[in-house]
Amino acid sequence: MKLLLIGWDAADWSLLHHLLDRGMMPRLQRLLSEAVTGEISAVRPFDSAALWTSLVTGKRAISHGVLSEVEVDPSGSRILPVSRRTLTARPVWSILSAADYRVQSFGWPATDPAEALNGVVVSDQFAEFGEARSIYPPRLAETLRALRLTPEEIDAASLITLMPRAGELNPIGDQRLYLIAKFLASTASLHAAATWALEHEPWDFAAVRYAGIARLAAVFGDAFVAAQSGRRTEDAELFGELLPNACRFLDMLLGRLVELVGPNASVMLVSPQGRAAPSSAAHADRARPTPGVFIGSGPAFERRGQLPAASVCDVMPTILDLFGLSLEPGSHDSARRDVLRQTYFQSGQNRGGNVSGVQPEPPTQELQQSPPDDDDSVTHLLSLGYRVRPDEFLRIAIGQLERTRQCHLAEAWIDEGDYVRAAQVLEGLVQSEPGSQQYRSMLAEVQFRSGEHDACRQIILALQADGLDTALGRIALAALDFLDGAGDPVEHLRLAEAKSEATPRMLVMIGRLYLGLRRRADAARTLDAALTLEPALASAHVARAIVYLVTRDPSSAEKSARAAVELNPQSYEAQLQLGLALAGQDRTDDAISALKAAVALDPSRGSAAHGRLADLLERQGQHALALHHRAINDRRGRPARDKLFDLDSFSDGWWQ
Repeated sequence: MKLLLIGWDAADWSLLHHLLDRGMMPRLQRLLSEAVTGEISAVRPFDSAALWTSLVTGKRAISHGVLSEVEVDPSGSRILPVSRRTLTARPVWSILSAADYRVQSFGWPATDPAEALNGVVVSDQFAEFGEARSIYPPRLAETLRALRLTPEEIDAASLITLMPRAGELNPIGDQRLYLIAKFLASTASLHAAATWALEHEPWDFAAVRYAGIARLAAVFGDAFVAAQSGRRTEDAELFGELLPNACRFLDMLLGRLVELVGPNASVMLVSPQGRAAPSSAAHADRARPTPGVFIGSGPAFERRGQLPAASVCDVMPTILDLFGLSLEPGSHDSARRDVLRQTYFQSGQNRGGNVSGVQPEPPTQELQQSPPDDDDSVTHLLSLGYRVRPDEFLRIAIGQLERTRQCHLAEAWIDEGDYVRAAQVLEGLVQSEPGSQQYRSMLAEVQFRSGEHDACRQIILALQADGLDTALGRIALAALDFLDGAGDPVEHLRLAEAKSEATPRMLVMIGRLYLGLRRRADAARTLDAALTLEPALASAHVARAIVYLVTRDPSSAEKSARAAVELNPQSYEAQLQLGLALAGQDRTDDAISALKAAVALDPSRGSAAHGRLADLLERQGQHALALHHRAINDRRGRPARDKLFDLDSFSDGWWQ
């Protein structure tokens, strides 16, 4: 059994399909031809290092300890990329190594200094700094460091490959060329180390993470979006093809990796999140990113299958299951055997026994070694988007970092559903910065989720008094009036619609609330407006299907639901509305199939699907199966009032 895990930061299906449809990623296309595919949903906080660590540990940020891409060193004198010192959970390669498997790991966050394992480890700081401590075993340090490139070694021809008009920029006055050179150098350095080790060192499991796309998207994502929409801005002309060309570069590297591991190895290509909100959006770093990517290909995976709704925390348990190992305590999800071939469950073949008792090693002197030079650290931080140079304003920068970490901690508690602890963290932040609209908005979200409606309302009204009268704030007030049966929700919804910053997703929330208020014409109008702005918005098609159903037009509801299913086959609600629309046309067999698909996608949420499915099965005389679904169904009839709009979308978009 051999498995290669490949990480592509900020990859999502919309970007990949854009390139695949144009024949621009032939190696990925070949991988997909026999693969199981699906989406991966992120968990909060939406920090890249936190999400990648959740993916390889199977635990959320509260449990693994990584809340940010950077940290303060033990002396309190520097801000550095997050190190292994912060990690409080064991990544999958460490667990496999303890079970006597041979492992290799390249470029993952919070892995510096490289851990001494049964194999090869190259930390995420190797490509950036090239320190000997970023490589294990030490005997490979000289060999791998000789493969490393610096941005200064990237020639003009290589830059032009990614950006054909690179010659029009002044490399002295325009740092964007340097960022592109840095992407090429870092990616090529990591890839060279990985391919050398795969070719020359034994392995059972290998993991390679390429982080560069996320950093390019953060700087050039707006140019890509503008180019795709036909806007002929200067940046769109210069940089519009940069992201596609960078993905083509990764496709070339993918081909080499797949060639090296051979046909008998399985390949898992993942991304924990897609691209985030455009950089111009307020608090874009906290807006929910698009879902990430899961691709499984090779002997261990089903062919041409679909992965139902999955979380970043599902990946690590699935890998352990393939190698016959049980989960560690505190893991948040379980193995996804629905994508694996039964012959590849390695139960009973575990060479190392149950490793659930293995704990992360405590910090040692190795973890306290000197970090990279100050100048290199500053360069790294600035590349991550920090606007204050820590060597000039260290106290300010450390304070900013600590507030960011606390903010991410609050998000992590929200994700855990522990609103009491989230509120405690946020109240401390608000006390330290009473004027912060961001922290007060987050506290309002927590109070909304925990049912503290009066407190939530007071914060939103105070924010409005301070000049922050947003579309989402008005939607929140409308939701509170709706849930509490007080006030005039419609007035708030009208004001929200009129605001220029109202996004298509916000219009869907408004439409859902109109639907709950039985204002069906307003709901239809608002949802149609959302679809005019974003025709591929699955949630709008789902809500439109509901409007058609309540207005007794199941045929049109079917069309909307099918559009939603086509856009997001993993959506429980899309499959549910399709089943209801088909049942409304007396197409019982088709309706049962759709409702079974809904139940399979999200068994814990499927009470509405179970109830309708039981009715249809009774009609067909399948009484035992109907009784089974009836027992699961804990309630019948229409959705509860607080489910008529998408609470997750509502709160995740609060700060936009």
